[in-house]
Amino acid sequence: MRVSTAFNKMLAIPGATVASVAFGPTGVVVGLRRRRRKLRCPCGWETTAAYDRSVRRWRGLDLGATRLLLQAEVRRLSCRRCHRVRTEEVPWARPGARHTKDLEDLVAYMAQRMDKTTVSRLLRISWEAVAHIVVRVVASSIDDARTLTARVCLDPFHVVKLANEAVDACRRWAWNEARRTGEDTATWVKRTRWALVKDPGRLSTDQRLTLEELRKRRSVLYRAWQLKEALRDVYRLKVFGAAHQFLDRWLASACRSRIPSFVKLSRTLRAHRDGILAAVELGLSNSKLEGLNSKIRLINHRGYGHHSAAALIAMIYLCCGGITVQLPTER
Repeated sequence: MRVSTAFNKMLAIPGATVASVAFGPTGVVVGLRRRRRKLRCPCGWETTAAYDRSVRRWRGLDLGATRLLLQAEVRRLSCRRCHRVRTEEVPWARPGARHTKDLEDLVAYMAQRMDKTTVSRLLRISWEAVAHIVVRVVASSIDDARTLTARVCLDPFHVVKLANEAVDACRRWAWNEARRTGEDTATWVKRTRWALVKDPGRLSTDQRLTLEELRKRRSVLYRAWQLKEALRDVYRLKVFGAAHQFLDRWLASACRSRIPSFVKLSRTLRAHRDGILAAVELGLSNSKLEGLNSKIRLINHRGYGHHSAAALIAMIYLCCGGITVQLPTER
């Protein structure tokens, strides 16, 4: 079997065949012959007219302990869509890259799991090359639909905190009313605070009895507690349309409640209605964002700093953006 035939089967370079194989001090240099005659711009425009030609090399996956270099003639074209001269697209490498797609995908896969210095030493490429490869792989893996369009979301914790403050304001009002009228329930009302603001699943037996007593008395505090718990349910709804209708009904109920603190709260939340619904739709909360911030800090620390903001953003996308890098051995 000829050497070129063996390398053709072993490398399986897309869109090209092996024309020559040379062993040199820098590694194995494999010369490629293109199958396609048309020139294709990275933007997708095609032509048969070449602006000029040159020979270029790309670093491929190592052959054992030996470096592999692919060499081919590349042409430049005058793109009518980009209105400038650009280098033609080659099927085995990404635009502007000096490494093959197989090597770049391996680098990106390892960069998701280890620091760049280790990747650089293991694959014998520079630290800067690892950073540039990550940027290219991320750019080819995401599209405009997946880029982060900023939306303001109101965290459930802060919304429920406002509701608890409204309940507490109502309790203080009821306590002042009991003192003003000389009722002997003022002290008891003062002690209902934790029963009113705690999560129902964490109430003690005495606190549950306190809520039951408020219900029997048809106290305004019980109505305030019901409004607060109903507001929690907005974030528990999985269907966006249902949350939309439920929130509108809650705002109307709070406005009609004639409880001053909840009337004020309804006005505040109505002004931030879109932010509440955005948090429900996207399923976002401060707990998720704090977890993401911890991952970002770890990514930054693992990289021992990044040479640009774009490099750090690319690493965040790579590790936290749900990008699945397919290894060359899995194709």
